[in-house]
Amino acid sequence: MSMQARIMVLAFCCVIVSTLVIGTIAYNRIREATFDQAAERLAGQTKLMAQRFRLAYRDIEEDLFALSTTPPIRGIIRASANGGIDPYDGSSLENWRSRLAAIFASIMRNRQSYFQMRFIGIADQGREVVHIDRVENGERATPTSLLQQKIGEPYFARAMDGASGKVLFSDVTYNREFGGVDPRKIPAIRGMLPIDRPDGTRFGFLVINVDYKKMLQATFEELAPNTNTLVVNGSGDYMQYLKDGPVKEHPLELHGAYTRPVPRSVTETLRSPLQGGLLHDNESVAYFVKEKGNIGASDFISVILQVTEDELYSDARKTRREVVLTGILLILACLSISVLIARAMMAPLNRLVGLVRGVDDRELLAKLPVDRTDEVGDLARSLKERTQALFASEARAGAIVDNVLDGLLLIGENGIIERFNPSCERILGYKAEEVIGKNVAMFMEAPLAARHDGFLSEYVNGHGSGFIDTSREVVAVTRSGEKIPIELAISALRLEGAVKFSGVIRDIRDRKEMDRLKAEFVSTVSHELRTPLTSIRGSLGLIERLMPAELSESFRQMVHLARKNTERLIVLVNDILDFEKLSANKLEYDMSTADVNAELKQAAELNAGYAEEHDVSIDLRLADEALRVSVDVNRFQQILANLISNAIKFSRRGETVVIRAEGVGDYIRISVIDTGAGISDAFKENLFTPFAQADGTSSREKSGTGLGLAITKRFVEGMNGSIDFTSQEGVGTTFHVEFPQLEASASMEALERAEGDGRLVGLHIEDDTDFYKILAANVDDDILLVQARTLDEARRRMAVDYFDVLIIDISLEDGNGLTILDELGDVERMVVVVLTALDIQIDDPRVDLIVVKSRTRRGDLPEMLRDLTDRKIRKRAVAS
Repeated sequence: MSMQARIMVLAFCCVIVSTLVIGTIAYNRIREATFDQAAERLAGQTKLMAQRFRLAYRDIEEDLFALSTTPPIRGIIRASANGGIDPYDGSSLENWRSRLAAIFASIMRNRQSYFQMRFIGIADQGREVVHIDRVENGERATPTSLLQQKIGEPYFARAMDGASGKVLFSDVTYNREFGGVDPRKIPAIRGMLPIDRPDGTRFGFLVINVDYKKMLQATFEELAPNTNTLVVNGSGDYMQYLKDGPVKEHPLELHGAYTRPVPRSVTETLRSPLQGGLLHDNESVAYFVKEKGNIGASDFISVILQVTEDELYSDARKTRREVVLTGILLILACLSISVLIARAMMAPLNRLVGLVRGVDDRELLAKLPVDRTDEVGDLARSLKERTQALFASEARAGAIVDNVLDGLLLIGENGIIERFNPSCERILGYKAEEVIGKNVAMFMEAPLAARHDGFLSEYVNGHGSGFIDTSREVVAVTRSGEKIPIELAISALRLEGAVKFSGVIRDIRDRKEMDRLKAEFVSTVSHELRTPLTSIRGSLGLIERLMPAELSESFRQMVHLARKNTERLIVLVNDILDFEKLSANKLEYDMSTADVNAELKQAAELNAGYAEEHDVSIDLRLADEALRVSVDVNRFQQILANLISNAIKFSRRGETVVIRAEGVGDYIRISVIDTGAGISDAFKENLFTPFAQADGTSSREKSGTGLGLAITKRFVEGMNGSIDFTSQEGVGTTFHVEFPQLEASASMEALERAEGDGRLVGLHIEDDTDFYKILAANVDDDILLVQARTLDEARRRMAVDYFDVLIIDISLEDGNGLTILDELGDVERMVVVVLTALDIQIDDPRVDLIVVKSRTRRGDLPEMLRDLTDRKIRKRAVAS
């Protein structure tokens, strides 16, 4: 944007700001007054409607309490306990049912939102005692033969657990009949009052089913017919009433089954911790009130009344329009004035821009108007300084590129060389003028050269490439045709809208030679030192044991000293070889299960001689139980040897080194504790660094290579463990090594059955214990069902018991339950059922039945198992 345009925009913005300030003050005053009046009116209407809904729940409570005191309730309890005859007046149970049904019908005539009333007993799986429905022409009592068992309904358990004399309310759900949703799909709340026998035991409960939608609709039309209204309960069920819409356009929306987007006011009300307040939407303002109390499991019901912003702010918007019109006229006047001022101010700047664009940089320095005393002169002087600094920066950058030791080259997206520094000339033997303008493939061997341009093209076209932003070793061809190893790093950058590639070349011939010499040295150490030293140690040990007693003590001391120095050399050689393997990632681990207690005992025995030489005791504290880990046993012993020998070496004479094993959660912790000099704070961070020692002088008191702890840390981490330490100078040091603990395979005892128990035996592989218990209780008359929570537990159970029925869940903690079938022999002798929450297709001839939990009623499953088991037994009998 030009400076002239900016000046005009500045004037424009100033007018707008002043107009907005004046208009906002006037508009806000009117808006605040309008808003306060509307808020008071909305709050009053909302509180009245909320109280009306609360009274509706109170009516249900009062009706239930009134019913509980009627004679038929106690008559039915007495008759049920006396073989169907009331001992007080000789009335039959049917007589009392008829009287209670008549009372139910009378109440329903006065309560239009009641559509069903029930008296449900506990006996016979929660069978109804009396059941009255609202029908088209009145009320209808359900015959005794059609009374339902309700023990499987969710509200049954809630009512049975309720306190005596307290009405309970259910969540809003669709009414259910005969174990399924009523086809009429009536949204219902249920008021429930437990009924107890005279001795205090629970007989059953009264239930009033209320048409929730009808109850809300009646309240809408009675109290706020001209206001948009929402009612929502704590569970998220809501109903919306629009003042201009028919009833059919205001359906009840149940949580978990919404058919349309949830209004924002509903969401904000549910989230709000307040009992009431204002809600603002894009086009409306609402007031909500939460009414709490005994109104169901959802805890509260909220009423929301809405009015549009047009109704609230009509006067305020009129004032705003007047202010906007005045502001537009002011803006046009100021814009005209700013154009004239901007042209006069911009003339010198326009001349300077023309000068910068019309001459090259060298000529520009001489023609800049640096003698002006205004802002244009300041700009010209700054421009001159920056241009001179740019020239100097380019010269410095060129000097750095030309003198850097690594070769630097720049190529275009087509592979053409654009820059070639002197180090490239030195490494590759070409002069810059010989290669600039040519393809970089000239330095590559034939196979790579043929594919190189394709790599560049793929990257430029957005397909990426593995050679960008990485460093790799390749072979380059010099001007003389010599093939030399180089390290090449390529980066991509964008310059002047085009993709460029910069390359850094490093001559690694010297490094390769050093690697070769290092490999030869390691080979020499391994073959020319370790083998002879091992033989010398063995010979010296044999000489030390077989020396005649008459030899002098000085001679014995010399042989002992020679053997000890040989052992130190062997330790040094082994540490160097182990460290080389670890550094090159060539070390492999032979993992197996090991008993930590046994390994620690062996390590203590192996280091007992070393401890005796240093006059140090070893205190071995093993765990009471078996501790198993997965390790490479040889490397594990080397870890223990390093830690124990270090603890002994740095302990004072007469002290004790403690070795302890213990289980810590899912891990085994091994601790090696000494009371030596400790580790200084300055050295702690370098403790596991190769060749690091607290005393690095050649005369240090304690000998060593400085590799032991570095190798130990690599071994521990390579076997999925961790190592740490705590230390205090003058107090001692404790090293902790932890490995994941392996669970021992627990033994499984055979299933004990009572004599004469002829039931089939079934194994249920299921990690949901509650589901297993319910299923086991339902099939207990025919099948003795045993649970296995994991595949491993199932294998151990099947190893000691015979099973007629196998029920498998697919998703288990340790794998797919179907894999157990591959481990069995003849499964034809079993009834195999897959019982799972996953709705998937299983095509396996060994499976007799597939049951999806969500698609099967819990009461149907036992009958399905019994039928399937009977058919399989008959089939086996015919086959035999």
